[in-house]
Parts: sequence; structure tokens; C-alpha cells
Amino acid sequence: MWIYTPNVTLSVIKKPGDVQLTVRTRRREDLEWLQEHGLAMGEIIPTPQADYPFRAMVHPVLFSGWLSVEVLNIDYPNVKAATMERSGPDRERVYHNVHSATQGLQAPRVAPNYLQWYMPEPDESDDVDEWPGGDDEDLME
Repeated sequence: MWIYTPNVTLSVIKKPGDVQLTVRTRRREDLEWLQEHGLAMGEIIPTPQADYPFRAMVHPVLFSGWLSVEVLNIDYPNVKAATMERSGPDRERVYHNVHSATQGLQAPRVAPNYLQWYMPEPDESDDVDEWPGGDDEDLME
């Protein structure tokens, strides 16, 4: 599970056979922030050759409690703006990139048919070959 908050960026996994979760980060400061804000977890283990260079073990119940408190403490209308305020431009820039990348998951937007709002429906008495707003040539000028 990837978790992006204004303060930390986490990858949380559970390896087969483990009871505890492994919380992985790209920055040691993220795990230190968790410790400073009340998450009781194991020591921070440097893993410089791994995809995530820092990790710590934590019991799932403790982690879910921390995550619940994070959710209850959401006090911002925009994640990226709160990230800029709390963590600075480096993390905020990364979150913008994540936001852009995940737009690929959303269905393409369909442009609304604005013409339907100001073009009357033709009826039998209308000459449908004629533009209701004037000549087509007037639109090209």
C-alpha cells in the first residue's frame, strides 16, 4: 500500500510468513517523523541497495491506529498545498508528478456539448440548413 500524506511518503507491505508490516521509505526522515508522532515501531534499518533505502517493522494494529488518527486529523482541502506548507517544495513537486501520472487511470473526459445550451432544437418549421446565429462566414471572421 502506498500512502502519501503531507508529511510522509510510505510503502507498506506484509511479507509472506511475517506477522508485522514492513514500512518502507525513500527518506529516513519519513520514518523518524512517524516515530516522533507516536508510531511505535522497530528500529530504522538502512537498506541502501534496495528499492526503498529505509524500512522499519510495525505491528498491523499499531499501524492501523496511526493511520486512523491521520485520517481523523485531515484539516486541508488540497493535499498538494498542505504538502508544500508542511514539507516544502521537494515533496510537493513529487506529489504533483504522482497526481499527473495517476490521471492515466481515469477515463478520458468527454467535452460537454455546450451548443445544446444556446442552440434551440430545430422544429419542423425551421430550416435546418441555416445556422441560428447567422451565416457560417460570420463565424470565420
